[in-house]
Amino acid sequence: MKTRAQATATSLVVVLLVFVSGTLVGRAWDERSAEARPVEVSADSGRAEAAEEGEGRRRTRMYEQVGLNDAQSVTIDSIVVHFRSDARALQEEYRARYDEQRAEYERRSAALVDSVREAIKSVMNPAQRVQYDSLLAASDERRRARREEREREEGNDESR
Repeated sequence: MKTRAQATATSLVVVLLVFVSGTLVGRAWDERSAEARPVEVSADSGRAEAAEEGEGRRRTRMYEQVGLNDAQSVTIDSIVVHFRSDARALQEEYRARYDEQRAEYERRSAALVDSVREAIKSVMNPAQRVQYDSLLAASDERRRARREEREREEGNDESR
């Protein structure tokens, strides 16, 4: 009977670890996707000027290929500026909602991880629990340091 309980506990742990790792990979993917910077457009110049040179060249080539005159280019530039403004507002609105949901997710995820860790420790003898707690503390510290480093890098990227 005890081996069945151990097998059940092991299965539960494996399922939860797969879930947690999938969630972490999803968050990392989401953060990478959010790093993409929108192209800035200058309304003063009368021409769209991209902050990233490749995008600007591509747009200029498109203008040249369709044979836009200056008035058309200015009109299109103002449309793009308006679109970017609306897109930023939409992004900010959803970012606020995402941040709220993310905080709730992180709270619930931490509680789940804690319960898994407690279940794992219930299978161990006292000496193993002490060693496991020590390993967990070291792992948690490395994870915290990586997160802080990533946040510092993101902060530096945003200030440029």
